[in-house]
Formats: sequence, structure tokens, C-alpha cells
Amino acid sequence: IKGNCKNGNGEWIFDDGKKYVGEFKEGKFHGQGILTYESGTKFSGNFLKGQATKGTVISVSGSKYVGEIKRYKFHGQGTLILPSGNKYVGEFKKGSYHGQGTFTWKSGEWTGDKYVGKWEKDKMHGQGTYIQADGGKFIGKWKNDRKRNGVATLADGTVIKFKNGRIYKSKKEREAAKEEKTRAKAESEEDEKIAKAQNVCRKVGFTPGTDKFADCTLKMLTTTNSNNQGQGQTIVVGPPRKYPKVACDAMGGLIC
Repeated sequence: IKGNCKNGNGEWIFDDGKKYVGEFKEGKFHGQGILTYESGTKFSGNFLKGQATKGTVISVSGSKYVGEIKRYKFHGQGTLILPSGNKYVGEFKKGSYHGQGTFTWKSGEWTGDKYVGKWEKDKMHGQGTYIQADGGKFIGKWKNDRKRNGVATLADGTVIKFKNGRIYKSKKEREAAKEEKTRAKAESEEDEKIAKAQNVCRKVGFTPGTDKFADCTLKMLTTTNSNNQGQGQTIVVGPPRKYPKVACDAMGGLIC
């Protein structure tokens, strides 16, 4: 202990390694002072009856906080700059982002992004706007860092609505999506039929790219579509191969 640690300026080194240099009143930190922890983390600012109330905290990790403090935790208005450069400006509660605040990403996967809105226990929670570096944004309500209800506008102008945490589509949009799915399925089935027909025509001896190969494929598809079959009409052409009858007919019956 050095100086006047009762009522005045002094220096007090504690058994746990903490060190306080500054003003005292009635034996307590009171006024301007600097409190340094054994780890190297340092607080400099204002004290009231032994409690830090407002000032600057610089940690050994490189983070820096400037703002209000209660019971030695970030509490009230403040600014926190993390070692990564990411920055939060707004309200804190018991050491966490809580209330209205702005978080800006300066590095990492979301570099250039920014969120302005409500927070709860370090998570985006409540009404807020998230702006991406590419110009896209979401305006609406959040819950535990997830979009809940609102509208997202992508960089290309595409608008996506969210309802209860899911992408919302109107009845018209749902019907259109259903039709598109049906169309895609039909096209896929048609492509599969064509591939099977071409495979058979190739196996019976037609050369892909020739007129006879095209005729064979067309006849198989026409017969299959008109009869809604293609199975059952098989003929043995030198065991163990089996081909639809139409393939043999396409060969003029020469190999059947």
C-alpha cells in the first residue's frame, strides 16, 4: 500500500495480484483510477464506492471496451472492438449484447456485413436489419440469431418472404412450384425413356447418329407411348439378350 488509500490518492496491490492506482474515499476506490488484473487486463476510468462505473477495458487478448460498467461487467451503453476487428456499438446487460445495438463484421466469413437492431444475450433477437456486403438485406424479426418474420432482398433484386422461420410462399407461388416440379419429373421420365430406347437400338446394331438409329429410337418411343408398355413384348436374339419386338421390327425382321 502506498499513498493515502483512505481518502486521497494511493496504490494498493492485492494478494490475488490485482493492482489499483488512483483515488480513494473512505477506503474504497472512488473517482478516477486504474485497476490492473494479474492476467494483464486493465480498466481505467471512474469508480464509485468501490465499483467501476464507466471507462475503458483493454484485455490481454486485444479486445477493447469503452463504456458503462456495473459490478465489473459491461452494462449500459458501450463499444466493444474484438481482436478480429469486429465491432459492437450499443446496449449491454451483465456482459452480453442486450438491447439495441449495431454489430459490424470486419473479418471472417461475414466481412462487410452489418446488423442493426435488437439483441438478447449476445444473439440477434427482435426487430432488426441485416445488411450484407453485396447489398442484400433482411428486414424483420429475429429469434436466437435466426430470421423469423420479414422480407429478404437479395443482391440481384430477388425478394424472399419469411414466416415463422420458414420461406413463405403464397398459394399462387405454391401452385406454380408444384407445376414446375411435375413438369421437371415428366421431363426426367421422358429423358429416361429416350435413353433406354437408344441403348436398345445401339445394342441391336444401329450406329448412333445415323438415320436408322433415329428411326429405331422413334419407333420404340412411339410404340411404348401408344401402348403404355414396352415390357412384355420381348424376343430372344441369341441368348441371353432380350429386346422389345419393335427393335427387331426396326431391323426388318432380319435378326429375329
